[in-house]
Amino acid sequence: MARFLTTTFPAVFGGPAYMAQGEEGPYARFDFFVGVDTAQGRWVHPVAFDSAYRAEKLAARVADAGTIDPDIWDLLEDGPSLEERWAEEAHREALERAGFHA
Repeated sequence: MARFLTTTFPAVFGGPAYMAQGEEGPYARFDFFVGVDTAQGRWVHPVAFDSAYRAEKLAARVADAGTIDPDIWDLLEDGPSLEERWAEEAHREALERAGFHA
């Protein structure tokens, strides 16, 4: 029997744009994902949707259920915050200006 995790309000977010080829030539394409927060961490559904509408339909179903199955969803690893990445980049640039190169 699967254990279900209680979720907060799910969010729909777009991934990075990439070029695709259509009938009228190349165009920028976006994929959309659904993510949720739980007490056990942040989770994202593994399916990338080709439209925000489809991702919002899944988000609405998750909001109605209030739970997710962790066997289906992927746990997101916590990485460095934006401020930490900026500080690291500023430190690297300061070293390069001082003559140190990696």
